[in-house]
Amino acid sequence: MLYKFRNYIKHIGSVLVVIVIAVFVFWGALSYMRRGEVDTVGTIGGHEITRTEFQEYYRMAQLHYDLVVPREQRMTVTPQNIYSKAWEFLLILWKARQEQIKISDQEVVDMIQLLFYQNREFDPQQYERFVRRNLGMEPRLFEEYIRKFIKIQKVEEEYIDVEIAKKEVRELFRKDTQKAKIAYLILPYDEYKENLTASPAEIKEFYEKHQPQFEQEAKVKIRYLVLNEDTPNYRQILQESQQVETLTALSENHPVEIQETGYIGINDPLAGMGWQQAVNRIAFQLEMNAISPPLRLQDDTVLIQKTGAQPAAIPPLEEIRAEVKEKVIHAKAVEKVADEANQLLAKLKEEKQPNLPRQAEPPQRRFQETDFFGYHDYIEGVGLDEHVSEIVFSLKPEEIHDEPLMLMKGAYIIQLRELTPFAQDAFKEQREEYESTLFRQKYLAAKTEMLASLQQDADLAITAPSL
Repeated sequence: MLYKFRNYIKHIGSVLVVIVIAVFVFWGALSYMRRGEVDTVGTIGGHEITRTEFQEYYRMAQLHYDLVVPREQRMTVTPQNIYSKAWEFLLILWKARQEQIKISDQEVVDMIQLLFYQNREFDPQQYERFVRRNLGMEPRLFEEYIRKFIKIQKVEEEYIDVEIAKKEVRELFRKDTQKAKIAYLILPYDEYKENLTASPAEIKEFYEKHQPQFEQEAKVKIRYLVLNEDTPNYRQILQESQQVETLTALSENHPVEIQETGYIGINDPLAGMGWQQAVNRIAFQLEMNAISPPLRLQDDTVLIQKTGAQPAAIPPLEEIRAEVKEKVIHAKAVEKVADEANQLLAKLKEEKQPNLPRQAEPPQRRFQETDFFGYHDYIEGVGLDEHVSEIVFSLKPEEIHDEPLMLMKGAYIIQLRELTPFAQDAFKEQREEYESTLFRQKYLAAKTEMLASLQQDADLAITAPSL
């Protein structure tokens, strides 16, 4: 795997080896939180994984990065990268055991030869010096790690199959390099709401038919401490945090400041901390009044206590009548706009040379032209919408899309004005680079899918979000 992975790095860039596989973050219940010094960090296939056992996989992950990441880029590898890679290795090696994959001594020798002596004669003394001095381990242990790496390679070869078609590479290049200019008519919904009303019966009917739209998300309330290495008694506070019942008890013994939130949703920012998805997720998983384990966030460590919870709920109609009424009026405006946009489009199709500006005479309609923009760019007056880009770049110059686009602001009738030609010469020069990019995208997608499938098969549960 290491030799093959080195070739991958040349092919797709070193970014691949520092990707954190999100599927390994915050799996499972945080059941260990109030147990103090618990040795179990997860389970796989009904087997409990001890901290000591997991440390072997963590060391293996460290060795992996030492071998495949160039020295000048190793600072980009974070402890979380290594932690996630360790769980990945544990899971894949579980699968290797299930399939009874065996690796011969000769395969290990061949891998070492490929890693260090591709075009040279094997030098045992030089090899042993390198392993001891540069990797800090005995050759025998290193060779057992190599045996495991080869097992992982065999599992990945069975489950990860990446194929790249020429047309896919060309399409990726086209999306990155071609530019378009469009003209469009927009019929804004807000301009059509005048004189629209909603009767009590219509409001009630809409509320009853669309109740999920009005569901208010679950929320929690938390208290938290933000600590770092400069905090007095830092280590002692962390140790005591798993023994006390409240964060207040910590503040009574140590000079720390407790922060408190109102009710927050899963995606809400925290005062003084901003958006911290890890904190929010753990807060929602905690039992009432429970204190989380220390959670590392860059240079800080956070302790969280859950103090309140509100379940997701649909408010009674009388509490949100004004909101429901606005949605009824908006729905009527959308229907009215759609009818007028379709009639207008039919009229334009009858013209030999459709003239969009001339159709903008009523005040509710607005005509606009854009500058050149790329497939992935923000479109002036429209927004960032890949669906719209897909349509625009499929049109021919002066062609009008055959149906109105019902977007967030209104109905859009779009005409392509100009399209830059495909840059054939530049494509020839950059083809290999785009093949590498496409390989990376497909490889990561296939690997993530494989890991998710193995996680389900192995019933893997991670009970410690970090070590």
